[in-house]
Amino acid sequence: MRIDVENSDGFAGCESGGELIGTGAGNDGTWIYYRWWMKISPSFVWGSGQTKMKWNRVKQSNDNTPLIYTAYFTIGGIGIGECERCLRPGHAQGDASNPAVAYDFNPTTNSAVTNWQEYIIGVKKQTCTTCQDSQLHLWVNGQEVGTPMTDTRICDASNCSNWYEAWGSMGARPYHQLQSPTPAGGTIWLDDFSFDSTWNSIFSGSAPPQLPLMTPSAPTGLSLH
Repeated sequence: MRIDVENSDGFAGCESGGELIGTGAGNDGTWIYYRWWMKISPSFVWGSGQTKMKWNRVKQSNDNTPLIYTAYFTIGGIGIGECERCLRPGHAQGDASNPAVAYDFNPTTNSAVTNWQEYIIGVKKQTCTTCQDSQLHLWVNGQEVGTPMTDTRICDASNCSNWYEAWGSMGARPYHQLQSPTPAGGTIWLDDFSFDSTWNSIFSGSAPPQLPLMTPSAPTGLSLH
């Protein structure tokens, strides 16, 4: 899938549709894994200011507020935003939207992102309504990068039940919010999405296997549609 990101707000990629994907309660201590392949054009420009790409949305079935969270990535990493019940060390209660796991998505300073790479985001749910033990992790080509976000509460009694993935998976229907005062945007290619309770969709168990891991091969024979 090819998406052309503009210097404005707007959806890109696949249209949403079909049923919401239930993931159970937000306080059952289980993991959710999002996996996709991506390459970013060498000419992609993030711009300046609070530029970001909303990558997915988790909500309750009735779509009432508070939302559970919206994951996103920026030039400097991934994070969770629109998380009205989040508690995270060093942040006030509410929208803990600063990037939580660092990774350089700037093609100018990290040429690796201009090649096909496999990305996996893991969200570990908290183990009780009041527990502050949720986690957020990022793996690139099978290797964990950055420092995971830990010691976090994502939901409370108002929104820990009936979690649903609303956009299919991360990256399947991104919403770009560059809104940069300088020219920004460009092309991103994505492929091979999965959304599962097992790491990489091929390993059993609720947590990723111990390193070392085999580095996956880039997909071949892709065509634009």
